[in-house]
Amino acid sequence: MRNDFSCPMRAFLALELYDKNRDLLFKQKKPVRSFLYNWTKVIYGLSYTYANSGAATLKDTDGTDRAYPNLYGVDKPLFRFRADEGDVTYGILVGNGTTAVTLDDYNLASKIAHGTGAGQLHYYETNTRHYTDSDRSYLEVSRRFYNESGGDITVSEVGLGFREIDASGPAFHFLILRDLVDPAVTLDDYNLASKIAHGTGAGQLHYYETNTRHYTDSDRSYLEVSRRFYNESGGDITVSEVGLVFSEQDASNVKYFFLILRDLLDPAVTVANYQTLIVKYIFEFLL
Repeated sequence: MRNDFSCPMRAFLALELYDKNRDLLFKQKKPVRSFLYNWTKVIYGLSYTYANSGAATLKDTDGTDRAYPNLYGVDKPLFRFRADEGDVTYGILVGNGTTAVTLDDYNLASKIAHGTGAGQLHYYETNTRHYTDSDRSYLEVSRRFYNESGGDITVSEVGLGFREIDASGPAFHFLILRDLVDPAVTLDDYNLASKIAHGTGAGQLHYYETNTRHYTDSDRSYLEVSRRFYNESGGDITVSEVGLVFSEQDASNVKYFFLILRDLLDPAVTVANYQTLIVKYIFEFLL
C-alpha cells in the first residue's frame, strides 16, 4: 500500500497522434498545471447545501457570470463532461491559440470548429472511464478528433469544459482546464483537398450509392467500383479530383474512414445543371 500522501491528487494531459494507417506517430504525456478559477469554484459550490444553492459564481464560455450550482431538475446534467459527437460547447476541446494560460481563462484562445471545412476537425464524443490499480484510482476523460479538412491543422491548446442545465432552463458551459501543447501537434489530412458536399444547394452534387462489380474475360479479372453523381444545384460544378475511401467499424464499435486512392482530373470535368457524372475505378488482374 502506498503511504506517500504528499500529492494525493494529480492530473495529466496525454496526446496520441495516428496516421491514416492507424500507426502511432507521436505520443506525449505531461502533468496538468492549468486548473482554472472555475475548478475551485465548482468544488466549493458542490460542497455547499443544495444542488441549486448558487453559492459560487462561475464564468461561462461566453464570459458571462453564472450562479452555480443551480440545477434545473434531478434528470438534468450538473457536471457533465460527456459531450456528443459534433458538440464543441463542452467536453474536451482543442484550439490553435497560443495565449498564455491564466487562472481566470473561461474559454480557449482560438477554438477549432467541428466539421470538414478548412481549418476544422471532426469532434467525436467525449468519453469518461474510471479504473483502479493496486494503489491508485483514475478518472480518464478522452476524445478523438479526425482531420478531413483538406489541409494540415495544428493543435496548440486543449481544454476541458462541463455542462449544467440551469434552473432558468438553458444549458451553460464552463471551462475548468486549459493547457498549451508544447510542442504543438499537427494533424495531417487524409482526404480530398476540397470535397464536394452532398445535396442540392450551390456547389453540391447528389451522391448515389457506391457499387462494386466483379467480372472476367479470357485472360483478365476485373473489380469495378462505381458511383453516380447528379447536379441539381442550379449551376455548373467542376470536378477536379476523385478519391476512393473505405470504412471499418472497429472492435469498440467506432467507425473509421481511410482514403486509399486520390487522382487529379486533367482536364477537370464540368457537370452542368441537371447532368449526371459516373465515376469508375477499374482494377485489372492478369490471369
